Amino acid sequence: MKLNLSVDEEEFKNQVKDLRQKLNKTRETGILEDDFEKCLEVLSAKEEKLLTEMIPHYRAYTGNSKDVIKTEFITRLGACGFEGFLQSVLRISEDMFITGSTDCALRFFQISKSTEPSGKEMIQEEWSPPFNDMKEKISAFHRLNKNEILLLGSKGGGYLLSCSNFKQIPNGSGEMHIKKIETGTGMSWFGQCLSVSDNLIAAEREQEELVLLEVVKEKEKYRLILHKDASLPISNIIGMEKTGADDFAVGTESGEIYFIKRNYNNLSIVNKIKIPDCEIRKIHSLENEKGKKDTLLSIGNNGKLHIISLDGADINILDEGNFLKGNLFDAESSKGTAVILSEDGIIYLLEENFGKWHINKDSIMEGAFFTDVLKLYPSKYLLMGVEGELCTLNINRIDTPEALWDLPLYQ
Repeated sequence: MKLNLSVDEEEFKNQVKDLRQKLNKTRETGILEDDFEKCLEVLSAKEEKLLTEMIPHYRAYTGNSKDVIKTEFITRLGACGFEGFLQSVLRISEDMFITGSTDCALRFFQISKSTEPSGKEMIQEEWSPPFNDMKEKISAFHRLNKNEILLLGSKGGGYLLSCSNFKQIPNGSGEMHIKKIETGTGMSWFGQCLSVSDNLIAAEREQEELVLLEVVKEKEKYRLILHKDASLPISNIIGMEKTGADDFAVGTESGEIYFIKRNYNNLSIVNKIKIPDCEIRKIHSLENEKGKKDTLLSIGNNGKLHIISLDGADINILDEGNFLKGNLFDAESSKGTAVILSEDGIIYLLEENFGKWHINKDSIMEGAFFTDVLKLYPSKYLLMGVEGELCTLNINRIDTPEALWDLPLYQ
């Protein structure tokens, strides 16, 4: 089968042969030609591109493996851990997260890597002590800058969290400050929230409407104001996801998905779709292999799963003969994969190949009761158990040229 590749295969082979001849000549004469290193760099770049384009073809060739996903518990450092259930989470950096829990406490945790004497990589976690300065659960986090985070409380409170170096918090050496800010919103609680720009937040108000909040800083003090004219009558919101620089989607319990456009401090509905016979539990962006979020995932009760274009014009139902079981309630996506959690204790894997998403039917995990899934690294996710324990979900997937080199094609 002829592969449609951007690199000409025959030309590449001939260039490799020419370079090999130059290398053999160098071994005989001891003289390296002036352009040898430049030719090697050009060929290395072509090889990288060629192998990257061949990855989806080899995935199709090898088929699905039953050993694609596996869990591995993480070693905990220190005496602190997590209690309650996860209410909200914000990734501060590649290896650090801040969490809000049902016990109204804030906790930081940091992920680190170490190498055992055997050469095996080991993942470790370290938690900060709980911070109980708030008397309400934190519904959402909004990152203001590298040293300040806005906290939105379930009872309508707003708090400013500041620290000169968040990385020092888990080991106890960082100094953190929390103070309440003025919230002139008239809101008695914050439900679902989404950061839509540096200073604007879309928020659910009283389960009846979608409103736009603005973070204002005056005389070194922050306050939160409500843009009353920007509200939209959308009720029972279960989640929101960014779909563009000024666009986002809003999902509701009853199966509607609204596509919203923001124009400065105004909001407008540009499209609305209805997913029939489905109670949506979560909507989430799917990240393709290039790291771009180009489609939307909707999951719900009774194994309902839909793939939706970012403008809502195309809906693809991935029920695949009622293969998915239970109520699907959480999802995360990274670099061409997505992990779905079911209340029946089942973990499902979605994979992208040739630009299309499919369920890996040969790689499901049963008896796996987890409450949350978070993105960690490409092909590696974090899972949180019912008692706050963390483990990694590792995906054995061909996603790099190096992985392609290691593939035993002739076994």
